[in-house]
Amino acid sequence: PRSPEPCSADSVPSRRPSCPWLESSCRVCLGPAARRNVLKRIKYVSQFARDLSRAEIEALVASASQKNARLGVTGVLVTTGRIFLQVLEGPSQQVDALYERIVADDRHRDVLLLSAEEGCSERLFPEWSMQRLVLAEDSDQRLSPLREILTTIVEQRRRLESLTRTLELALLDELS
Repeated sequence: PRSPEPCSADSVPSRRPSCPWLESSCRVCLGPAARRNVLKRIKYVSQFARDLSRAEIEALVASASQKNARLGVTGVLVTTGRIFLQVLEGPSQQVDALYERIVADDRHRDVLLLSAEEGCSERLFPEWSMQRLVLAEDSDQRLSPLREILTTIVEQRRRLESLTRTLELALLDELS
């Protein structure tokens, strides 16, 4: 039998009702982890390292959507003020590589991994290679708590870092 051809950007639409790499016979998409129906999902929060215009963020989302579709990665990017919250899900190797690039990206600072889940059996965002949600001050009132939660996460990270430094110094002092 003829070997299946690898996926291309044209063969993996950015909007699919279900995961393309779990249902196809593509030898690129169906690596060992995919054969076991294993997904990885990460959630992280970061701050803008510099001011980003709406056009820059829209270009970032458009580019990410195309790349993610090729990689079999789906997710959502939430922006509020100068904060990013992103959920990425897909093959473990691709999700890990994307996260490493995000951490190194000069548009992000204070990247905090909130969770990393291995072995997810289904996607939360199967139809979105990258969807964007803007939690602007003038957004729907029901989104206001989400803005507050994201702001609190960023503030608590700073507190946690400060407490961790204090703990390290106390441990060093105690052990000296």
